[in-house]
Amino acid sequence: MCKGFKRKKSRSFIVTALLFIFVFTMTGCSDKSSETTNSKVKNNNNRKSVSTKVEDGKVYASLKEAFEYVGGECKIEGKSATATKDKDTIKVVSDSKEAELNSTKITMTDEVKNINNDLYVSMSFLKEVMDARVSFDEENKVLNINTEMPLSYTKGFSVTYLKGGLKKVVDGDKRTLILVPQGKIVPEEYKNEIVVNMPIKDVMLGSTTQACLLRPIKELETVKAVTTEKKNWTIPEIINGLESGATTFVGTGKAPDYEKISTLKPSIAFVYSGPSGQKEMMDKFNELKISYAVDNDYLEEDPFGRMEWLKFVAAFYDKEEEAEKYFNEAVSKVQDIAKKVSSGKKPKVAWGMISKGEVYVPKSDSYAAKMIELGGGDYIFKSEGVGNAKISIEEFYAKAKEADVFVYASTTNYAPTLKGVLEQAPILENLNSVQNKNVWCFHADYYQSLDKTDELILDLVGIFQPEVNSGYDIKHYVKYKE
Repeated sequence: MCKGFKRKKSRSFIVTALLFIFVFTMTGCSDKSSETTNSKVKNNNNRKSVSTKVEDGKVYASLKEAFEYVGGECKIEGKSATATKDKDTIKVVSDSKEAELNSTKITMTDEVKNINNDLYVSMSFLKEVMDARVSFDEENKVLNINTEMPLSYTKGFSVTYLKGGLKKVVDGDKRTLILVPQGKIVPEEYKNEIVVNMPIKDVMLGSTTQACLLRPIKELETVKAVTTEKKNWTIPEIINGLESGATTFVGTGKAPDYEKISTLKPSIAFVYSGPSGQKEMMDKFNELKISYAVDNDYLEEDPFGRMEWLKFVAAFYDKEEEAEKYFNEAVSKVQDIAKKVSSGKKPKVAWGMISKGEVYVPKSDSYAAKMIELGGGDYIFKSEGVGNAKISIEEFYAKAKEADVFVYASTTNYAPTLKGVLEQAPILENLNSVQNKNVWCFHADYYQSLDKTDELILDLVGIFQPEVNSGYDIKHYVKYKE
């Protein structure tokens, strides 16, 4: 279920649990059969050009340029070429399928091509001999070579690419997992690490946000087990799976049915650690030898740091390119709108949730505070350095009374009316935002929309500066009418 949020029948427990999640989560086409181009190559820090040739649907690349790009060397002597990188030595010969990798003879699927005294090898060969992920963007004629997964907003995990499509993943708990494609052998140096076989066919989710991360790469159908009951889901594919029996509820994260989980034998379970984590379940999985990976998106303090964990999940499905494209498009949308709102009039924004006579507000450096800023608002606690995210109702009122907008940080499931909110703190009825009927809360799908972070921010633009995006339909927030 939502990280840090364990539902019970008691309403008081539900409110406490909702509070817990708030504290921790707020915080050009050609008809030619052969085409030669100079393709840009992308990696984490810089860009270079590697010459490529597309022939009969297959991509070939300059061996010399590819190895020089990753910091290696390549010497061409007549029809032969020798490429070196670290401890690896690769030898190829023009017009031949025979090659050597560290003195071991291998047979390529395609012959080496000599083009303008340079030797080109197939992209499939590069995948087998380079510690890198090599792919070709057909639309943009871009050859992608990454030795590591490019990450811009999070440092919570890493993915290092190995030969033959293998991957070394360091998860949110600093555990090392080796992802191994079908038919590949684990190198000796990694045989003592946790091995996960790909492709992933069935997965268990310890949190609803992990389903959000599967949605952009279209892998929700692989979800076979969840720790959240059907009534608490808003994602149609998961609800349908629970109704049809394709997906099984295996108990909550605090009290899972290990016998049921063992019977299902998921290829991998995604869990989370940290302050509200699933340590007991992880310990039991170690005992039962059930593979799991730690996804700690909820600990991120940047909205796109949270969303970028979709790349982590995508690595297990070998869908990095799909995830990267989806993520970049989302970031671009927000960057474009942020430029427009930066010059507009920023309304003062109050944001918080009441519980037991106190108000929980986002920290000044939290992802929620950053979303407010990106959405064109002026967060009233941005310079207060609120450390524990908890203040008295009187303190909240003193700061929020002149705010233009009040976002009540709870979903409509638990705070369906403004009247109910004000009953907990009658003084808030005097807030400027209440008097002007500009109070909002979260839609029921809010916490299951991590993959739609761009929409969450664009929605805030629609609330804070509607004139910037006229006619925009707000999706994930609800304006109180009573």
